[in-house]
Amino acid sequence: RAFHDWSPATHPHLVEDILVPLHPFVRICDDGDLSERLAPFESLLHRALVPGLRRFILTQWDPLADDLGLPLSRLPPTTVAAVSGDISNRLLRYVDSIEPREAMHKRDSQLNAAAGGVSLSGLRIDRIIIPWLPYIHDRAELIASVRRKLCAALDYWTPTKENNGEIVSVLLPWIEIFQGKELRRLCAKISDRLEAMLRTEFQFNAQRQVIWPFKVLVKWHNILPLNDWFALVKRQVLARFTDYLKVWLEDPNANYAEVADWYWQWKQMYPPEIFAVEAVQQEFKRAVVLMAYALSQQEGLPPAV
Repeated sequence: RAFHDWSPATHPHLVEDILVPLHPFVRICDDGDLSERLAPFESLLHRALVPGLRRFILTQWDPLADDLGLPLSRLPPTTVAAVSGDISNRLLRYVDSIEPREAMHKRDSQLNAAAGGVSLSGLRIDRIIIPWLPYIHDRAELIASVRRKLCAALDYWTPTKENNGEIVSVLLPWIEIFQGKELRRLCAKISDRLEAMLRTEFQFNAQRQVIWPFKVLVKWHNILPLNDWFALVKRQVLARFTDYLKVWLEDPNANYAEVADWYWQWKQMYPPEIFAVEAVQQEFKRAVVLMAYALSQQEGLPPAV
């Protein structure tokens, strides 16, 4: 009777005040398995509390405002399992209402207006969804929906010299949560956008070198899985590094002191943990061999072995 007209929004402590003191005296299933026969106390809760709780979640609950977490944390796992799907469906409706294009265009307007702060608050889905994940048993559909929204936002993202931090803040919480195909798809989309930046903004030029695209790329090495990040570096940086060096060394007027200085400057730009990767070391060793061979040809000496 106490829970007949109960609303978690107006009486969040009712569960704690009435039910928690009873826990030591009743049997409660610990795993939330609804396939097993419910204990009498759990059956009572299902009849008295679950219908109203489901109705509240589906029709009144605002994930942005209502603190449903307190009563849920005090309920038996089987009771939480009974409303898990409703929580997921309500959060799906919230995710579906997000407009990535509108959020990214608002960000671009702030950038163009040189606004004091660039915000992607409309895409901070993590602040709304992640606190509720412990109460959702089957997360697959919700996680896939979030990933699609993030990928849609990335379609409108162009990495720039500055102001990439806000997109990292949007993505990083999900990179830590996503697994399997959802993580692979998100990382593939990020890699695609970074690769497009490198193709259009980055080239090796010893006289007028533009560094910022490489620095932007380096900042992502702690965010993307290492294999994904390094595959991008190998395609768009290391391969082009060696090609540029070959062309430079073929110039009969090449200044080998300048070449060596350029080589050391690029070598020092890699973070130690990245330079420790064998493939990176091999590419720089290859550059040393190329420089030694070119110098030996100029001096008429056999190349060093």
